[in-house]
Amino acid sequence: LVLSALVTVTDILGSILGVDSPLNNRLRLHLGNETTLLQVTAKSLGIISDDLAEMSRGRRARDIRLSTQEQQLLTSLVRLIGNLCYECQYNQDLLRTTLVPSSEKCDVTTTAGNDTRNALHVLLTCTTYATSCFTLREWGVIAIRNALQDNSRNQATVAELVAQDPVQSADLEHAGIRVKLDSKGKVSLSKIDEEQEKIAEVVDEDD
Repeated sequence: LVLSALVTVTDILGSILGVDSPLNNRLRLHLGNETTLLQVTAKSLGIISDDLAEMSRGRRARDIRLSTQEQQLLTSLVRLIGNLCYECQYNQDLLRTTLVPSSEKCDVTTTAGNDTRNALHVLLTCTTYATSCFTLREWGVIAIRNALQDNSRNQATVAELVAQDPVQSADLEHAGIRVKLDSKGKVSLSKIDEEQEKIAEVVDEDD
């Protein structure tokens, strides 16, 4: 019941803010300046994303399945953030400067040498689940566009992002393939048997 009410409220706010008008331009700025709506929404999105990441650890993005309730909640939160940022640089900047701690279960590293994530990082993370929900994919694209449009600092933040940990799925493991990631974020594949042979050669040399 509480979750359903949350979805309803965020849907209403997102719908209202989605209308392009001078009044809504002032309303977006007011909500960013005078309330914590954007911060709370982003942190809620971070909690949900972390829970989903933990449940789907080791699985490919296309294999992740969201429940109807999860799809509705993610979409409504992403939509609200996107519409809060529409043509509002203050809220765009707030998205970048709002820190969202990761849960203890999820070790999140966003950029090389940096494990601090902000609300913009969280919004980008939601694209992982877009394959499971067409509506989330559409609103994810709109929200990211609204967050980056005419904001060079947000664009630079996204440009600095690099992949940190390759996903070693069970299917790849069974096929004898290992996913590797170099220091520049480049992904490569190698055979597990070859790796084991190299390790054995090193051990023999040490003996």
